[in-house]
Amino acid sequence: KQWYQRSVREAVVSTQSTGENFASLIRQCWAHKPEERPAVQTVQFELNGMLGNTGFAEELETFVRMKEEWRVALEEQMEELRKLESNIDNREENLGVRERQM
Repeated sequence: KQWYQRSVREAVVSTQSTGENFASLIRQCWAHKPEERPAVQTVQFELNGMLGNTGFAEELETFVRMKEEWRVALEEQMEELRKLESNIDNREENLGVRERQM
């Protein structure tokens, strides 16, 4: 689960897809410690400030467009992790059987 959360966080805060101001705000919102996250009023203030920036609309559009790509990529990664986890479970079970046979 932590790996998944880290992957999501890294994908979302890419400045290539969001621009530096938006990425910085997202990073703050995803801070590990809740007390380090900005208040809702701060987030609202920052977003309102960004709306005045003509480039922000384009950054936001790119971000929304890429969201689907990230979702698909993360689902593929999660499926691969499930397969690996199943493989480990099978190996552990086989090892247990061998140990009992000794």
